[in-house]
Amino acid sequence: MSAPATVLITGAASGIGHALAHEYASTATTLLLLDVHPPERTAAELSGRCTVRIAGADVRDAKAVAAAIELVAEGRPIDRVLHCAGVLAPTAPAREVDPADVQRTIDINLVGSFNVVHGALPHLRAGAHLALVASLGGLIAGYRYLAYSSSKFGVVGLAESLRMELAPEGIRVQVICPGEVATPLIDEELASGDAVQRAVKLLSGKPITAEVAAAGIRRGVEKGRFMVIPTAQARWLWRFSRVAPTPLRLASTDRAVRDALRRAS
Repeated sequence: MSAPATVLITGAASGIGHALAHEYASTATTLLLLDVHPPERTAAELSGRCTVRIAGADVRDAKAVAAAIELVAEGRPIDRVLHCAGVLAPTAPAREVDPADVQRTIDINLVGSFNVVHGALPHLRAGAHLALVASLGGLIAGYRYLAYSSSKFGVVGLAESLRMELAPEGIRVQVICPGEVATPLIDEELASGDAVQRAVKLLSGKPITAEVAAAGIRRGVEKGRFMVIPTAQARWLWRFSRVAPTPLRLASTDRAVRDALRRAS
């Protein structure tokens, strides 16, 4: 497969999006980088490696997203879309969850994904890849991740639906489901979260760096896999969840929660 010429990356100011910008800068001719504010630091770091165009847009605003993509694309086709922009929701027991946090999480993670897709589609041709970052938490629900898992399960469903619709046009839709990736937000969450949440979260393995995640994501995207899960332990958990009978799968997670509760007490 030939190297993509033009790559659009959202959430490019930090985390996985920032790491993917560095990862693709070695082969792409042009990087189109979006974030809620123009990712100037990322662009400065990539100066001289390739052409970089940046813009700012809140993914919750469909018109702003479409305008930002139009601005950076300048009417040219886009070969890869890697939608990384997203947010972690505050974790809390169900009785204490703020409905406003649920709405914000779904608006950014799920509705925002659709808005990016809708804004990018006019620029995609046969041979393009459209990859949405979900999460392992969008395949296997997380403990006290009500808003986050709900939003990321939605992203996986969105990708599956798009895959069927766009395949006849030669546009390859993919969904990226990393396990734990070491970002400042995750580090803070692991340090401050309750013991049960932390124990269940680490079932997918120790957090990997954003750079390791980006390298694995790029390999999976360029190989054309629909489901891209960049670590072996996370892939094992996903496969187990797919093949295990539902009672066995639920019993295994219940046991993990019970064990963590016992240790915490």
